[in-house]
Amino acid sequence: MVLRARYFLDAWEAFLGRAGYSRTHYYLSREAADIARIVIEGFLALVYIHRDHVSDLIALLPWFHSSEACEHVFGEARRIVKDFTMLDFIYMIPNLRIKLREAILHATSSDPKARAAGYSHTYFDNTGVDMMTLSTYPTDDEIKDAAEHAAQEADSLVALLGIVPSQLRRPKSNAVPTLPGISVWFPNTDSDIAYDDNEELDYADDDSISEAQQLQSLLDAEEDCSVFRTRKQDQELLNLTCAALAVTADEATKVNSMTKLHDEEMEELLAGEYSQVRDVVNNLPALKIQETAKPLGRGMVTFESLDFNMLIKMRREHQTRQAALGVRTKQTSDAGDGKAEKPSIRRQVIRKFEEALKEVQDERAVGTGSERVIRWRHSAPGGRDGEIEGEHEGLLPAGNTANAAVAAAAVAKTAATRRKNVFTTARVPCLQDILDARVTTFRPLQVHDYGIIYTDNGLRVGQVIVVYSKTGGKNGKHASVTDSSMISAVSYVGLQVFEFAYAREFRAIPEMTASLQTKQFVLLPSICFLYLLGSKISLTAMGLELDADDMARFRELEKGAEKLKEAMKLFKKRSKE
Repeated sequence: MVLRARYFLDAWEAFLGRAGYSRTHYYLSREAADIARIVIEGFLALVYIHRDHVSDLIALLPWFHSSEACEHVFGEARRIVKDFTMLDFIYMIPNLRIKLREAILHATSSDPKARAAGYSHTYFDNTGVDMMTLSTYPTDDEIKDAAEHAAQEADSLVALLGIVPSQLRRPKSNAVPTLPGISVWFPNTDSDIAYDDNEELDYADDDSISEAQQLQSLLDAEEDCSVFRTRKQDQELLNLTCAALAVTADEATKVNSMTKLHDEEMEELLAGEYSQVRDVVNNLPALKIQETAKPLGRGMVTFESLDFNMLIKMRREHQTRQAALGVRTKQTSDAGDGKAEKPSIRRQVIRKFEEALKEVQDERAVGTGSERVIRWRHSAPGGRDGEIEGEHEGLLPAGNTANAAVAAAAVAKTAATRRKNVFTTARVPCLQDILDARVTTFRPLQVHDYGIIYTDNGLRVGQVIVVYSKTGGKNGKHASVTDSSMISAVSYVGLQVFEFAYAREFRAIPEMTASLQTKQFVLLPSICFLYLLGSKISLTAMGLELDADDMARFRELEKGAEKLKEAMKLFKKRSKE
């Protein structure tokens, strides 16, 4: 599996280089690529270490080579003292050992569907673990055979994407390599249009919190609440506060009342653990070696016989119990025992607190339940007044959503002013059409529309595949939308590229990806979307054909390619200020 992942990532990177795509924009981030490489190489290293450098028969348990056990220790310590010091931790070690031993002997994880599932540790759950199989390591010849089959499977995955794997390994040209010129040493950074969007793509992580932290937050909210309350409400909140303190005191009492282990008891405890390990090793089942012709248990796989059912089956076979049961669904999982779990005392206090605070503040969220299910149109926050098939998107209710839409509209107007200044300064042709890209209230930009776009390789025609609009805030996300009545309200546009061929014909397979016989796709900022084409687009066997008016506008813009290039340089320089 890890070799297949390695070969697939190599093929992905080779395709980007072969097709001329930017590795920065269309590959894994540098950090994610490093993590994948470390995981793959680390797993292979563990196999060699356990096989060649460990004398005893020890099973390879990859989940023990993670930080989960350390996180478990700190999690249990925070349950005793939330912000503990080094001295507190030293005093807690005997109690922590008892807690960890209890969890390991229990040998099962907590509810996978529980809130804050990140605090649910599963490294001690041995359900369905075959220790004998994990204690059997392949030879060098078996690893070599597995590598060959992994390469074939990676090629099959690449072929499913419409790419011929052999073309990725073919040299681009037969020309004799020469030394690079002096100009390569000092590249002109303004010649290529590169958009550094790392700052805009900083997603804010949603931190999961435990019940204790959630209850403490409710206590803080109740203390800071300045809304007028009746005597009955004050008394109810006071009772809930006392109940919360009682729960915390009860837990602290239980921890402090734990029996301290003496040296004799500790030795007896260790002897029992060693005895359990020895019994497990002696009761291992007989060794079952797979056939050498099928090192992965699947045999030879061809392009014609491979489909996604095999991949789904392999994923389900190798997923953990936590992954299988940790997904929330509308139906009850068959793995459960059918009994509803009784909520803890702290959870009951939290629910009562939330009900009391809701009654005081009289707030209720809108747009939930069935209302969210039937929603099918979602316009850009800064361009919601577009008319599609005679209908406008409904008004937003007052509150945070409406305020965010107003703020997004202001940002869109600022972006429109910036777009106007850039194109006006560069004196581009067809200025009046380019300023708004012909995107208006009566003709909003929608998915599947066609337009004239500017790329690093010149003017092209693109079909809109996806539209993104940035949400509010410093760490706003680029959310997918269905339409926008302002081009400046759009942050990015994903398009399929069509290259000019002859007359009014544009081909779907451009020259850049012609050697691979694949289509080309780009993700461009909205300033590169220049002109929204009309609805008279004729699809042909080769690609598409424009009508006479749109073709005339394309040629006019093509004559001003240098001015458009200058405008993109201005946009790039201004974006770095």
